[in-house]
Amino acid sequence: GEVEKFDPVAGTVEVIATLPGARYRANAVWDPTNKCAYIFGGISTTTKKPTNQILKFDPVTLEVTVLATVLPVANAQGCGAVWDTVNQCAYIFGGHTSLHYQPHNKIVKFDPAAGTAEVVATLPTNRNKGAAVWDPVNHCAYILGGHTGAAYLSDIVKFEAPDIVTANFSALPAGGTQAFHSAAWDSVNNVAYTFGGYYSIPAPAAYLDQITRFDPSIPEATVLGTKLPTQTYLSAACPGPAGPAPEPPDAPSNLIATAVSSSQIDLAWTDNSDDETGFKIERSPDGTTYAEIGQVAADVTTYESTGLDPETEYFYRVRASNAGGDSTYSNVDSATTQAGAPPPEAPTNLIATAISSSQIDLTWTDNSDDE
Repeated sequence: GEVEKFDPVAGTVEVIATLPGARYRANAVWDPTNKCAYIFGGISTTTKKPTNQILKFDPVTLEVTVLATVLPVANAQGCGAVWDTVNQCAYIFGGHTSLHYQPHNKIVKFDPAAGTAEVVATLPTNRNKGAAVWDPVNHCAYILGGHTGAAYLSDIVKFEAPDIVTANFSALPAGGTQAFHSAAWDSVNNVAYTFGGYYSIPAPAAYLDQITRFDPSIPEATVLGTKLPTQTYLSAACPGPAGPAPEPPDAPSNLIATAVSSSQIDLAWTDNSDDETGFKIERSPDGTTYAEIGQVAADVTTYESTGLDPETEYFYRVRASNAGGDSTYSNVDSATTQAGAPPPEAPTNLIATAISSSQIDLTWTDNSDDE
């Protein structure tokens, strides 16, 4: 249950905190925005079973917190966790909920801002004991190898948010890493490395001292001549920087508000950025006090503002957003809703006729065609 700090400059390793309950075979990820780490699942040394807990570690206060958000399934020995710098969330790939030889294929998204953890996609095969890296250039993850519970895997799966999975994107080399390995992303050369692990093909099965390099631009994986000092498995590697959060996008322009009825104003604007994740629309009754009324996805440049009062002026502004923040606002434009439809003509010639001791029937003349 220890949290250890490794300082490569000082050449020291020290225990700095303790987890709330010892566990092993968990996955962890670093959140560069909130500057904290999240630990997902793992096998409790007390119950000997996987847990669905998500822990948060703050390196400033050295506090470890059990979050209210939990994984949708108890999980251990997944194929790694990665941090998506664009959508500001983590993904956890595969793992097992009970027995290590009965893995699952779930891809879980953890959104710390929303406080949610949900299954968003599935891997091509059930797997655990693999490794995963986040590619900040292509904004995707690669899941390298693993184990089905019955056989070792050499395939490389590509995952793109929110739910696109590409099977057999590439493959690990024969005689190279297949399971029980670690992986890290090289942000200088834009490649991934896997370290050590275990393979079964070609026979005989063995633990490895190999380092495998995966270049997604080709895509191809090769075994390097450089080796680890010893054969290693069930290891961990510190991933390279996930890449800085992007700059806020350019502001939209040419916002035009057009009243199309007594209760609706349509908006249209020019998209001046190619890296926004969406647009935020704000409305004001006086041109001074604004409130957000809606959002649209990237590349969408229209919005329908509905439920408005007739013959009323409304002011609007729009801004683009991404992981780096919000842009400045567009120009402000206003429009006045059209007048409401006039009331219908009044009926005439109302006649009340008693037809019994308990009933009176009514008849009248309808003088309108729009009631």
